[in-house]
Amino acid sequence: MNTRPKILYFSALYKPYYVGGAERITETLAQNFMSDFDVVVVSTTPHHKDYIEEVDGVRVYRLSNTNRYWGFDSDMEYSSLEKLAWHTLDSYNPGVYSRVRRILDNERPNLVHSHSLAGLSVSVWRAAKSFNIPIVHTLHDYSLICPRTTMFRSEHNCKKQCAECMILSIPRKKESELVDCVIGVSRFVLDQHIKRGYFASAREAQVVHNGNTRIGEQGAPSFQTPNRERLTLGFLGRLSEEKGIKSLLEVHHQVADRVNLLVGGVGESNYVKYLKRIYSSAVIFLDYVQPKDFYPYIDALVVPSLWNDPFPTVAFEAYSYGIPTIGRRRGGIPDIINKLDKNLIFETSDELIKILRNLNENIKSYDKNKVLRISEYFKVSRFIEDVRCMYKSVLN
Repeated sequence: MNTRPKILYFSALYKPYYVGGAERITETLAQNFMSDFDVVVVSTTPHHKDYIEEVDGVRVYRLSNTNRYWGFDSDMEYSSLEKLAWHTLDSYNPGVYSRVRRILDNERPNLVHSHSLAGLSVSVWRAAKSFNIPIVHTLHDYSLICPRTTMFRSEHNCKKQCAECMILSIPRKKESELVDCVIGVSRFVLDQHIKRGYFASAREAQVVHNGNTRIGEQGAPSFQTPNRERLTLGFLGRLSEEKGIKSLLEVHHQVADRVNLLVGGVGESNYVKYLKRIYSSAVIFLDYVQPKDFYPYIDALVVPSLWNDPFPTVAFEAYSYGIPTIGRRRGGIPDIINKLDKNLIFETSDELIKILRNLNENIKSYDKNKVLRISEYFKVSRFIEDVRCMYKSVLN
């Protein structure tokens, strides 16, 4: 008879479906805890019927869509009214509740750990509590507060909820009282929920920083490398307004005579064309590029996000290559940069220029080994041990 405890993960997406970091973190947890638990995952699928499959030794329940559309089809366009209808049902989906309850009745896990719940909804918490199963939830973004997940609108961070978000989040806030332990990927994202009254009954609320699932390997560049006698900066991520790419390009325009800039990433086609038309004479745009083919050819990474990015992987991923990160004081970015050097955090363009001037003079003597030592903190092994401690606390 199997006496091992069982853990069930809820995640909007699971391998091979990827959109952001939450599903990769769920996959990392599932793979690493297979030696301690029987592991089960419940996720969504674009297919029209439910099914069960095994993915790398993990039993995965795929739930078909019961909303107006599957929320992760990037090729489809929907009207504002259709999106509002989708988000309304996604606040609490009774169709998901009944199916998840049957799964829980069959699996009887000792613990459930939820991540992104888009397409599943917080009804999974109610289903788990109907069996008195302890619940851990990880906050990867602001989706419980803001259906857009970013709390960023009209080029500004939202200081308070708009009427639409306030109404749509009522069930999410209410059901958060069912959660026993809440994890924030950064102090900022956790505090944004706690101060609004979310997770009022949670026994524990802790920050657990994500781990780096990629290894610092060096690849071969598929581009003409710039003159490495000059400071070479890098930007890696989606090319969009909230990521701050335009503000970085504007700063670089002022220092282009002594600083190189490599930009890796894709975005909405018209916006990317606009950026290239104005700035391509002094910037190398690489479009999509693998991290291993990017980091070894820069001296410092810049994360200029305008939105309160909860905990951008790219910011600590650079450390595994011995590359320091410069970042704007937004969201969870200071959590990452303070581990290395608080003087690499900026707010204004003038502050960034001052940092670049100092780096330009000292980059060749920058302590790469110190950066690599800091990268040890962001290893997956530390992340897994932190989560393991949370599991033990909840189960006991």
